[in-house]
Amino acid sequence: AFKGKEWEVVEEGFPHLKSLFLYKVYIRYWRARSDHFPYLERLFLGGCYSLDSIPRDFADITTLALIDISYCRQSVGNSAKQIQQDIQDNYGSSIEVHTRHLLKKAFR
Repeated sequence: AFKGKEWEVVEEGFPHLKSLFLYKVYIRYWRARSDHFPYLERLFLGGCYSLDSIPRDFADITTLALIDISYCRQSVGNSAKQIQQDIQDNYGSSIEVHTRHLLKKAFR
């Protein structure tokens, strides 16, 4: 769990998690490494109005296949597209990135 404006994932992370849904989570900073989510396949973010970005290290999650973002800041969409590009450049594979209703600025 997390409290406040920052989520720093604990050291053991989520070793078996395949799908992560964050909906209306009011964090701004998300601190995580790829080894916190080694088997993550799908990331869904919705209504995370304050979130600044997806951790850049997610580009090293080799199982990641989909990032779906709605009603989040434009910067979150930009970070997803950067992760998509990094995966293509570094691993030669592709992931799907879907973005809808992105916001220009944070609400909180």
